[in-house]
Amino acid sequence: MHVSKQWATTQQNLTQLQYEHADRTNQYHNVSVSLQRTNQALQNLLERQRQTEEQCKQMWQMVQGSSHIQCIKDEMSDGIRCGSCQQEWKLHNLHCYYFSTDMKTWHESKDTCASLQSHLLVVNDRNEQVFISSKMNGGNYIKYWIGYSDEGTEGLWYWVDGSRVMWKFWKLGQPDNHRKLEHCATTEESCTLDSWNDDTCSKKYRYICERDAEHRVFDMRGAFA
Repeated sequence: MHVSKQWATTQQNLTQLQYEHADRTNQYHNVSVSLQRTNQALQNLLERQRQTEEQCKQMWQMVQGSSHIQCIKDEMSDGIRCGSCQQEWKLHNLHCYYFSTDMKTWHESKDTCASLQSHLLVVNDRNEQVFISSKMNGGNYIKYWIGYSDEGTEGLWYWVDGSRVMWKFWKLGQPDNHRKLEHCATTEESCTLDSWNDDTCSKKYRYICERDAEHRVFDMRGAFA
């Protein structure tokens, strides 16, 4: 009877030890998982720091030798798109614009812009026309060639890059094809946004070149989350 009682007590103690062992094993597993997660979180933080430093370095490189830098929200990602232009080019909406000081014919201007990896100005919306007008506000009423022409078919105006004609900013009474010789468009300073005029393509005026800004997309979510 005494031996049976001792055996029962031993069995209970063994069962208790087994429970305690299982509990400690489970605690060890939880601690191990927690350490792994903490380590992974630390690695992610270090990687984000590295990405931030790299993106800051890239943005700094973009600024070097550039007249401006501009950043806008990128609609295709959760980041931002930053663009820059070289000296003597003006930056607007991730496009670069060159306002010449020399004068050429319309075709010479078109070729010069092409040699600069750009094209004669193409106005796609009112905001762009506002920007162009603001840069001509010098009181000299200087004319600039833009990339708009109806040389192919009279009255059928087209942009040099093939863009659809969505907006028109002709001066009052223009285009009038004076003496049936005016097939290329100019823009000049005006008290309104309507500043375009058709003119003879062989005349020499200043010109405006346009091209995409050098840009990069920065994943700010990945860098700062």
